[in-house]
Formats: sequence, C-alpha cells, structure tokens
Amino acid sequence: MTATRFVIEPASRSDADSLGDRLRAADVEEIRAASGLAPAEALRRSYELSSHVWAVREFDGLSIAPPIAPPIAPPIALWGVGPLSLVEGRGCPWLLATDAFEGLGLDVARLSRPLMAAMRELYPHLENRVDARHTKAVRWLSWLGFTIDPAKAWGVEGRPFHRFWI
Repeated sequence: MTATRFVIEPASRSDADSLGDRLRAADVEEIRAASGLAPAEALRRSYELSSHVWAVREFDGLSIAPPIAPPIAPPIALWGVGPLSLVEGRGCPWLLATDAFEGLGLDVARLSRPLMAAMRELYPHLENRVDARHTKAVRWLSWLGFTIDPAKAWGVEGRPFHRFWI
C-alpha cells in the first residue's frame, strides 16, 4: 500500500514551462480573463517576475529510496511571490495548479499557512486579484486571512475580480 504525499522545493524555469498545458480549468479561465495570455506564457511571466517560486510535487511517501534516484516528478502546482513595492514591503502572491493539486485536500491547508508565513517574511503586505468565478480560491484566500474586496470589473475581459490583501 502506498500513500501519495507532496514535497515543496524551489521551482525552476522548466517547472513553469511544464505546467502550462496541465493547469486546472479555473486557472486557465482566470489567466485569459486577466491578461489574455496563453497559460504557458502567463506562467513564464509569473516565474520571471517573481522573487521566489516553489514547486509542489507528488511523491510516494512510503517507498524506500531506490539505489538510483527516480526522475523528478513534474510539478502539480507552482506557488510564487514577486515584488509590487520593495519600499512599502508589498508583494504579489500567486498559485497556479493542476487538477491533481485539488486532490490534496487538507494537505493544501497544511501547506498554505507555512508558505504564507514565508511570503510575509519577504513582503509583509501581500495583494493580488482573483477571478470571482473561482469560488474555491476565494474561500481559500479568506480562510488564509486575506481581506476580500467586492468584485469589480478588471483585466482584459472586464470580468469581476476580487482584490485580496493582507
């Protein structure tokens, strides 16, 4: 019997490149509504504009390591933060994920708070926008302690987005 778990580690450019074609539908819709970019291009830009990006990878938590290291699993999510204002200590957090990330359930909650703490050490004030249609993300951001502003038209499609901040 095996148990699927995850590992978090610094992400590489190739991680960003590999995730674009596997994003969950809600993230693809949000990217298009906000920027009009293809998902792969949006991921590359997010990676390049961020000061810190972490990859979330699944692994078999019960297996004994083989003599030869297994290939690195592709990321199921990238989580990053980049500067909005270094003077004011403001950063822009983001998370883009695959459907497999949704399956982590309670583990996502356990993962979220330590990564939030790490981001807040870098940038005490965090803010971004989230597509109002992405209701799971809005609930999760609220649970994390973000203030969620009322939705307003935003992005290239003028769809309702919530500004979230802490």
